Amino acid sequence: YRFLSKERDVFFNGYGPQREFVMELPGGKAGSYQDGQTNAEQVVNITWGEDVQPVVDGTYIIINKFNRNLLDIANNALTTSSYSTGKKTQQWNVNPVDPRIGGDFSYHYILSVASRQTLDVLNFSMEDKAEVIPYGKNNNVNQQWYVEYAGDGWFRIRNRHSSLCLKAEGSKIIQSEWDEKQHRTAMAVPACRNETAHPQHKRPHGRKGGKPCVVSSSDMGQLTGSLPDLHGSSFGKTGYGFHGHRPRHHGHRIR
Repeated sequence: YRFLSKERDVFFNGYGPQREFVMELPGGKAGSYQDGQTNAEQVVNITWGEDVQPVVDGTYIIINKFNRNLLDIANNALTTSSYSTGKKTQQWNVNPVDPRIGGDFSYHYILSVASRQTLDVLNFSMEDKAEVIPYGKNNNVNQQWYVEYAGDGWFRIRNRHSSLCLKAEGSKIIQSEWDEKQHRTAMAVPACRNETAHPQHKRPHGRKGGKPCVVSSSDMGQLTGSLPDLHGSSFGKTGYGFHGHRPRHHGHRIR
């Protein structure tokens, strides 16, 4: 499929600014529609303006927007903790699922750099406040997450199976309905990524906060003993709600 913007430069799933974007959907094997068919589809987010969705594919730290604690693993369980320089259990590979996963492939795996386990909703639960655990990657839908841009470099992380969001509650990590008034405990990904993963990606012109923080496995060890400047406009501010300009946004599902 070929997307063409006639009026302006835009960003397609974070890639841009550009006028044209080509996306390939996997089909059946050569000469057959049914054989090998996965019924693939994908959401394409088309944005422009001062604050656009960045590409999500790389190594990240996952931060609670309100208290600045990080998603961590301790004693084979998910928890949160304060930032520690170079701590591998606080680093996460957030990568797209395979296009042939089956059906919609707009989702991501969130895989621990330290344990190689992925975020997994316990027992495929659909219930509010069900626990999220680290578990071996098996491609099931309870391990797939939609990384939904919320503006100013922050994201909601929503499970494919339950449609509930990742959330910190006490010392546990759970899934829960999204509530803007309670976003203080919602987990969010800052606009940091390993930019070498997608060299064709260009930072949006006029993006608030200047150059985004880049957090890769090697960069983590080079940071100082405190968190990066999480109060700067590129990460949003403390308090309630998301800050900064929301992008102009159009989502299109292609199948």
